[in-house]
Amino acid sequence: MPKLVSKSIPLGLAGLLTVGAEASGFINFESDPSGPFLNGSSSLNSPLVTFSNLSPSDGMAIFNSGFDDTIGQSLVVFPESTGVTLRMDFSDPIYSLSLMFGNDDPFLLVQGLGSGFDDLAVLNLFDGSTLLETITVLPNANTAMDQTIAWTHSGTPANRAEFFYGDSNLNPIDLIETVDNIAFSTEVPEPSTYAAIAFAGAVGVWSWRRSRKA
Repeated sequence: MPKLVSKSIPLGLAGLLTVGAEASGFINFESDPSGPFLNGSSSLNSPLVTFSNLSPSDGMAIFNSGFDDTIGQSLVVFPESTGVTLRMDFSDPIYSLSLMFGNDDPFLLVQGLGSGFDDLAVLNLFDGSTLLETITVLPNANTAMDQTIAWTHSGTPANRAEFFYGDSNLNPIDLIETVDNIAFSTEVPEPSTYAAIAFAGAVGVWSWRRSRKA
């Protein structure tokens, strides 16, 4: 069954998601040049991942989106008229994956081409063509880069992931995505990794609530 995961993890804590893994990756796009990002490209942060846009009118770019985004450059997937889906292919099998996402525009979620308040952020994990698991998060619809969606293996590692905004039937809707701080592990996580993920989620939500009150 799909899992519902909703955590907000600040940039400083995102690295905790890779604790305990001998081989892991973290992509924040800060080393990449701003501008168009072609299908099949990898970030300078890691050659282990290639990115593609599965929508018919594909487009991707790297820049500071400005969508209440204070964490620097992000990968932006567009346009918002074709049901965009970001595909990530991993050269080595992965056992965990997390990414931050934003631009869940409240107008488009409520008034747009999806089903309004039923719209979801969706992360599908695959082993080849076999769908392993679907993770969903309810967007908070504030356009900020302040939510995280995450997966940890339940037996079989993945070599492909797809992220998109979808309706209640998990069909991609027409909404530009911004993605950042992608953390993944190519080794089976040790028990300390699971503890680190739980700690990062708890402290992250607490820190974000404090910042909202400041």
